[in-house]
Amino acid sequence: MKLARLLTLVLLVFSGSVVWTTLTKTPAFNPQLVSDTIIGEGRLFNSHFMYDRGAYEYQRGFGYLAATEKTPGFRRATEESASPEALKYRAYKAMDALETAVGLDPGNARAWVALAWARASVDDLPGSVDALRASWEIAPNNRTLAIRRLNLIGILAASDTNPLQLTEQDRMAVSRDTDVLEQFAPRMLKDLESQYPGMFQIALGKVSP
Repeated sequence: MKLARLLTLVLLVFSGSVVWTTLTKTPAFNPQLVSDTIIGEGRLFNSHFMYDRGAYEYQRGFGYLAATEKTPGFRRATEESASPEALKYRAYKAMDALETAVGLDPGNARAWVALAWARASVDDLPGSVDALRASWEIAPNNRTLAIRRLNLIGILAASDTNPLQLTEQDRMAVSRDTDVLEQFAPRMLKDLESQYPGMFQIALGKVSP
């Protein structure tokens, strides 16, 4: 009987310590972990990310990244334009948050793709390709990520000042993303091909850049 009570007590103490540790590492319950976001005061577009610090940092970084890309929806929500300095600042904020996100949750393929975009935004092209490689390894057959990855590859392949350097394994990953879109999103694939003429030939090594 005493042994059962002792085991129950140990279990309660252990459970309590796990809960306490989890809460202290969660932004929703630890104000010291809350950082500024693009919408201010630690707020996020999706508040449930406040319950996981890795997801929280990913959402923070994604918000800053969206602000650097200046999507029409974001422009309507904020200002019509931003200075190059402001865009560069947002890109670095995005990169810092996303570096933290993949450090906390290295299996988050979406965070790796977002980090690839953020690094490209600050002209870290080798780092951008490294992040793409991580996402390819984690999620090689993802339609949504294939769109984002090929879009970035198109931009990098079109650069005159920093030629895109891909290994044979990278080209196989690009080819796999292309096959995924050809099967599941053929219209999007055609849009990418028309937006970035010659992108796939360059990326796949069929022609010289």
